Amino acid sequence: MRVRQVGLLVGREWSWPPRFLEEIAKRDAGVVGEYVHLGGTRMDEPVPYAVIIERISPEVP
Repeated sequence: MRVRQVGLLVGREWSWPPRFLEEIAKRDAGVVGEYVHLGGTRMDEPVPYAVIIERISPEVP
């Protein structure tokens, strides 16, 4: 089974991100979660995340 990676992009909100990642980890469903790693990318570079959950935009004016 292929492992799917979920990326979590958050700001100062810490009420649920750690618990969300813990919940993903404890389920044996072929999914792993982590905080998104941002940086420069190349056009031919594979995308590591199947899904990115973005929760930072409410903090950006």
